[in-house]
Amino acid sequence: MLVLEEHHACIVLLFTDVQMPGVHDGFALARKVARAYPYISIVVASGQAKPGPNDLPDGARFIGKPFSVDIVHHHLREVLPDEQKPEPLRNENRA
Repeated sequence: MLVLEEHHACIVLLFTDVQMPGVHDGFALARKVARAYPYISIVVASGQAKPGPNDLPDGARFIGKPFSVDIVHHHLREVLPDEQKPEPLRNENRA
């Protein structure tokens, strides 16, 4: 959270795994980030856990592992606003 607190103005995406070291899991981190920084898009991934009814904040995406680059790109194209998409994702939208 320290990085987010210091640099939140220039962060557009949180991509986190559910399982993390420490007290919080990725679902808790996603909810905390959504409350504090609602303009940050959120993608949560896991190969073991699945989100329950209130695990993900509104607008967040879940990706089950294993996943491909194409699956990640698909979700990023959907969660990131057009002005925040990196050039490769913008180009893919034109196709």
